[in-house]
Amino acid sequence: MGKHRPDLLTVRKLAEVLKVPMAFFYSDTDDEVAELLLRYGQASRAGRKRVGEVLG
Repeated sequence: MGKHRPDLLTVRKLAEVLKVPMAFFYSDTDDEVAELLLRYGQASRAGRKRVGEVLG
């Protein structure tokens, strides 16, 4: 890919080490979306289910 575009495996490894969802690295819209992705990734299964119910 190049110096500024890591391949998928590298992104996966970074996400694991940093304990963030992979989608966090692809949020180019704004910081609010990145923060939401981070919080969702750190939420419990029950928390994620509640988010789904609210957005459902």
